[in-house]
Amino acid sequence: MIEKKFAKDPARFGHGAIEGVAGPEAANNADAQCKFIPMLTLGIPANGTMALMLAALMIYGITPGRGNDAEARPLLGLIASMWIAI
Repeated sequence: MIEKKFAKDPARFGHGAIEGVAGPEAANNADAQCKFIPMLTLGIPANGTMALMLAALMIYGITPGRGNDAEARPLLGLIASMWIAI
């Protein structure tokens, strides 16, 4: 464990220090938000969850990808809700 070797206080490892929990959680949330980009712009899902989201959008009549200019209102609401959540 390189992190433990170079840490200022290696005794805190394994005891739930908030610094060790917040970093990976922030990266996980950023990863989930970034997977929406190829799905909404190109219509290509990045993983299985995004494939289900793509199917749900298509069920509601929203086709992500090229040509979504005519259907931009629902997608704008989705994108705005992501910006607010950040």
